[in-house]
Amino acid sequence: MTTLPPIYNIADPPSTILKAYLIDAGVGVDPTSSTDDWGIYVSMMPDAEGINDNAMAIMDTTGIKLGKWMKNGQTYFNYGFQILIRSNGYVEGFSQMKLVENKLDSVKYTSQVYNSITYRLASVNRTSGFVLGTEDEKRRRQLFTINGLLSVIDSNV
Repeated sequence: MTTLPPIYNIADPPSTILKAYLIDAGVGVDPTSSTDDWGIYVSMMPDAEGINDNAMAIMDTTGIKLGKWMKNGQTYFNYGFQILIRSNGYVEGFSQMKLVENKLDSVKYTSQVYNSITYRLASVNRTSGFVLGTEDEKRRRQLFTINGLLSVIDSNV
C-alpha cells in the first residue's frame, strides 16, 4: 500500500473553522448554546419555529489548489466559502454583512482553535458583500452573501 501526500492540510471543514473564528470575533453566536440573534450555522440555513430570523450560515464551496511544496509533498489549498446572512430588516442585515466583511479582512496569520486543533488562518480573499434581495415567502426577510477563499493550515503539521 502506498501513502499519498497530503492533499488537504486541515482535518476539519473550513466552514467550521471560520464559524469558530467569527464567533470568537463577536459577530455571531453558536445557536446550540445561545438564543441571541446572529446564530451561525454550517452547511444550511434552518427555517423553523424557534429559529431566529437574524441568522447566518457558512457553506463550503469550490476552492483553489495553489501548488505543492516539493520538499515534503504538502499541497497548499485555498478553501472556498460562502456566508449567507438573513435579516428581518435591510439596514440591519447590511450592517451585519459589513461587520462580517470587516472581521474577514482582519485575518492575518490569525490562530484559531477548533476541535482541539490550532489552525493558522493566513488570509481571506473575499468578494464585496452582495445583496440577494427579499425572500419570496410571506416572511419577506432580507438576504445577503459574501463569497471568498480562506487560506488556512493546521499549525501543528
